Amino acid sequence: MSVNRCYDLEYLPVVNNMPSIQKLHLTRCPQVMHLSNAGYHTAMKELAIESCDRLSSLKELRGLVSLTKLKVTCCSDLVLLPDMDSYYSLGLLIIQHCPLLRSLPKGGLPVSLKVFVLTGCHQALEEQFQQKEGADWNKVAALPGCMTCTDESSEHWGNGDSGMNFKNATNWRI
Repeated sequence: MSVNRCYDLEYLPVVNNMPSIQKLHLTRCPQVMHLSNAGYHTAMKELAIESCDRLSSLKELRGLVSLTKLKVTCCSDLVLLPDMDSYYSLGLLIIQHCPLLRSLPKGGLPVSLKVFVLTGCHQALEEQFQQKEGADWNKVAALPGCMTCTDESSEHWGNGDSGMNFKNATNWRI
């Protein structure tokens, strides 16, 4: 399901009658402030949120226990990610151009995470990854077998069927 270019939309439309939604792409909805209905879709596998400028928190997404891919890009007011301790299937997490995001979830990231991309976020957060030290860096470093990319070559990830493009990534930690 795609919700695109809804410039006056302030919250996610009621989709509770569609519990089998597996993919949701919310793109260019600059007035969206919260996603309260999205957290009820326990069957959802992929969620992409792009250019939702007023969205400040994703804490409503705690119930997405089947999520395998989460991509959040160009959300200029985002300051809080959801707790991810119940995201047992999350393998891909991309966070790009969320300049107010200062930290990762307090409880850390799921051990199922295989690829983590972080670019264009708050300088304090990015510095931890550049220096490979700090509380948030340690959350990622503790994940066995997780590849981490923190450079702009990952800019176009998620464009295509696989959701990943590794050929241009240069700053990796495995």
